[in-house]
Amino acid sequence: MTEQIHTIVIRVPKKDSSYVYFTLESNEGLCFYSTLEHQKESPFRDIEINLTNSLRNEFLTVFSFLDKHIDINILEDKDNILGR
Repeated sequence: MTEQIHTIVIRVPKKDSSYVYFTLESNEGLCFYSTLEHQKESPFRDIEINLTNSLRNEFLTVFSFLDKHIDINILEDKDNILGR
């Protein structure tokens, strides 16, 4: 059986994007992500994050940590994974 993949798109200040990448990578296997196309001089980075429902609680723990430390704007959360 294949699990459903949930997609979330967030916007973070460019200066904080490496912190987001590092945090997600340090929690290996939690999710996979991609930086969406942007203008080089843009002050923001839009990041698409994909995760399975079985890792939702673990992801929410990591996301909550990030959200306390940097300004995160949620651009898309169709399945309401983040509960906002």
